Amino acid sequence: AQIRQVVGVLRQPPGERDPARPQLAGLPELVAAVRTPTMDSAFRACGQPEAVTDQVAATAYRIVQEALTNTVKHAGATAVDTCLTWTPGALRIDVVDNGRAGPPGPADRVPDRPPGAGHGLAGMRERIEACGGTFSAGPLPGGGFAVTATLPALATGAHPAIPGRGDHG
Repeated sequence: AQIRQVVGVLRQPPGERDPARPQLAGLPELVAAVRTPTMDSAFRACGQPEAVTDQVAATAYRIVQEALTNTVKHAGATAVDTCLTWTPGALRIDVVDNGRAGPPGPADRVPDRPPGAGHGLAGMRERIEACGGTFSAGPLPGGGFAVTATLPALATGAHPAIPGRGDHG
């Protein structure tokens, strides 16, 4: 029942929980939504945030959302850690749980899906690659499962004013 409740929160349609255009600022709330008496959920952000496109912001949000959903539904985990690490020109996302690693779920076995369709590891990879990023996911040697994505922080050709960077146009 707890898992259904948490997954229900993560899957609510736009306007009921998620903003219509997911934003990075909503990630701490998303991560907190999976915290239960039997599941610890932590969020950290490191580095100096940079501007991102709407596509990258939405992709980052959806990657964390899907990774947390997979942890709750499939991992048998008691803890999950979500970390955003900003480096010059890039945003790295790590979602690591302490559960058991199992075979991919049915959504990951659906062949010939259009980019961004469906859920699961294949959907995450498609979203990230569409943004020009990189993706990896898999079991950890000591147990648990990790999802890692690196996304570009600035759109090609974009020149936003970012305080302290000096690139004002």
